[in-house]
Amino acid sequence: MMKRLLFPAKFTGEYSTFFTVIALTLLISATIGDQNGATEEEIETMISSLRSNGYDLFAAAIASSDLRFHILAGGSYTLFAPPDFALRSLHESSHASVYLHTLHYHVAPRRLPCSDLRNSSALFGPYLDTLLPRRSLLVVNGTVLDDVMIAGVRVSVPDLYLGPNIVVHGLDGIFVVGGKLKLAPPVNAMKKQRKHHGKPRHGHLDCGEALTVTVDGGYQI
Repeated sequence: MMKRLLFPAKFTGEYSTFFTVIALTLLISATIGDQNGATEEEIETMISSLRSNGYDLFAAAIASSDLRFHILAGGSYTLFAPPDFALRSLHESSHASVYLHTLHYHVAPRRLPCSDLRNSSALFGPYLDTLLPRRSLLVVNGTVLDDVMIAGVRVSVPDLYLGPNIVVHGLDGIFVVGGKLKLAPPVNAMKKQRKHHGKPRHGHLDCGEALTVTVDGGYQI
């Protein structure tokens, strides 16, 4: 007949404390892991979504600029993707530093799907902070249910990408730092945008027509 092994109360208490510490460590590690932010895999998936939806230049800009490393440093983000013709015009007419500042102006340091943008007044007020210091974006919800305007530019492809730490919305135009820029999109750009956004895609909301001609600048507070 096997005898049951009895451990001293002190030994049992030490084991209990040990397993409690292990459990707490795992819990803390899991919590920290959730707060670490985007991974390389999520960024690559997001960049692929941008390219497949016709936002090639914004995808390339993220991949080759410091924005990629900023996002990987932790936190959650919302990216507003300008169309190729607008980024190309800005790149050809602006200094490199202005171009980089503009990229930062299109990123908000929080995760905001389209439903949160439509509820902006309750969540964060009319202004949305960006990665560009002392610059914010005015969020206005239109009379149409799914119409959202950011700094005078319409969100035409909401929830283009929805990830655990990153959300991307496609824009009709571009946010310009400190001023206004009027752009007339070329015919081929119009055709390309209509090709990608002419029909609602599964899992995406349709916010209306593809492109606007006038691109207004952002707001400063």
